[in-house]
Amino acid sequence: MTFVALPSNPSTRRWNVFLIGSACAALLGSCVAGTKPVDGQGWSRTEQLNWYHGNQGSRLIPKQWLMALEEAGSNKPFFTIANMQGLGYLAPDPDDTTGLPIGFAIDSSDDTPFVRSKLHWRAGQSSSEPWVGMTCAACHTGQIETEDGISIRIDGGPGLGDFQSFIEALDASTRATLKDPAKFARFATAVLGPHAPGEEGDLRSALTAFMAWEDRIEALNNPAGPDRVTLRYGHGRLDAFGHIYNKVAALSGAEDQFTAPADAPVSYPFLWNITQHDRVQWNGIAPNKGLKLPSGQVFDLGALGRNAGEVIGVFADVAVTKAYPGLSGYRSSIDVTNLDAIENQISRLLPPKWPTSLGTLNDTKVAAGRTLFAAHCASCHAPLDRTDLKTPIVAVMTPIWGASRAVGTDPWMACNAFTFRARTGNLAGVPTSYVGGGEKFAQIADERQMLTTTVVGSLAGKKRQIAATFAKAMFGIPRKIEGAAGLVEPEFAQKSPEEREKICRANAADPLMAYKGRPLGGIWATAPYLHNGSVRSLYQLLLPPARRDKQFAVGSRIFDTREVGFRAGPGKPPFEFHVLDKADRPIPGNSNAGHDYGNGRFNDDQRMELIEYMKSL
Repeated sequence: MTFVALPSNPSTRRWNVFLIGSACAALLGSCVAGTKPVDGQGWSRTEQLNWYHGNQGSRLIPKQWLMALEEAGSNKPFFTIANMQGLGYLAPDPDDTTGLPIGFAIDSSDDTPFVRSKLHWRAGQSSSEPWVGMTCAACHTGQIETEDGISIRIDGGPGLGDFQSFIEALDASTRATLKDPAKFARFATAVLGPHAPGEEGDLRSALTAFMAWEDRIEALNNPAGPDRVTLRYGHGRLDAFGHIYNKVAALSGAEDQFTAPADAPVSYPFLWNITQHDRVQWNGIAPNKGLKLPSGQVFDLGALGRNAGEVIGVFADVAVTKAYPGLSGYRSSIDVTNLDAIENQISRLLPPKWPTSLGTLNDTKVAAGRTLFAAHCASCHAPLDRTDLKTPIVAVMTPIWGASRAVGTDPWMACNAFTFRARTGNLAGVPTSYVGGGEKFAQIADERQMLTTTVVGSLAGKKRQIAATFAKAMFGIPRKIEGAAGLVEPEFAQKSPEEREKICRANAADPLMAYKGRPLGGIWATAPYLHNGSVRSLYQLLLPPARRDKQFAVGSRIFDTREVGFRAGPGKPPFEFHVLDKADRPIPGNSNAGHDYGNGRFNDDQRMELIEYMKSL
């Protein structure tokens, strides 16, 4: 296994991985039996493992702390494989020496330039203390299972992780450790071992600073307060934009920051073919800007910016300073080298092929479904050969409201991204393009513009990494994974949901008030459906919206080969998705309406023919 992700000198990198893996495995418990990858996705085993654990610069919590924390209500270890599986994350395979769940990685960067994660708690502590963070693979690695024991891994597919509950449980564990003297004493012994007098005080101060940041982010994401969660995501959904925007709002250093509830969760999109798209994200907000070089390789600055924004959302440390640093850029933990290499590896990821272990396809039904698909679906979801990783894909953006073929699905992911704004704090006076002249930030700005500027500033701080990565692409050197719109007028509060919806409807023709159609290769492996994960199966999606289930279990990996989706497994389902609240009122963010293009005209035979065809894609 090649892991060049961990920041240490080349002669010690593999040894670091072994030591970290051994320590994690000892604490987390033994690894589970492996699963087999779905046929023909094109990655080697080494590439798979690098995808699962390649460091991107995510720094959630020091590794020693995470391994020492106990559950909030007991003295049992918090970060165990069993607990993480219960939250929907995947256990490491037997040959995975990190011992970490899939999608978790170690960052051992020198913390000298950092702010939030520059925490020291013992004498003689290294400035390269290992931190645990998350990677793309945590949310974009799927797995399906059958009742007779077949288990199939889907790389780049949507995961079933419950990110919201994971962070809540981690924060609850940390609070309990600070509050309970006996729990803190056990934590200190595990972290410090035999220690000098006074070091417990340093550890408590560092843990308190960590918790203060967590509380600040939680207050922005969930302004309703800890006893009333704005919206429960459940398994397989995350309001990624909401969390990223709120991280930027917090990093800006502004006092009395506006709240912007992260209440528009979406399904984790599947990643195969993503590098061929001209724009990505459900609302098409992020452009791909690939530059093909004489070597034949592609260097995509747009993808680098998009992925840097993702890392900001999942725990990158970025120092947005009050003094504008200009071309020196903002110091950050973002690993540009790995982000580029990950995107390059994803460009070689094929859609998963329907496995014969799930049943043989009916050729007659596939042919009939192909005809139906061409007549009713292909205008938005153009067919693409499963092995085609080169043809450019132009996004088909379908307005949410107004047009004759409006998609009509839940508007809040797009509407929040369009309307949320924040106090700019240390970004005030910085050019909105980060460099050059032109407009500068006032005291309040659109959060999407603040995100763009923070990303550009962070990348400016990584000029040397970018230059080295560009040079590798220019000369054909292998790149391996090493482990908007204008400003708003100042006002004094975030607008209410009612006001923001009115703004979104008034701007229904704006390109950002739309959702993207794309080719559907591998769509069978990506349940639940619609952008917000509100429809359990392909069969349900082909029903008229009024006939779709208003509640269903999410979190089980038991695969329904007939309707193509997940269904409840044995025992209590992990999470119950609800379209309506207890008073039968629609829950904003959970609507399963829309995407109705004559669904009622199909009979069940035609629906099953369409499904059989989509299994073949």
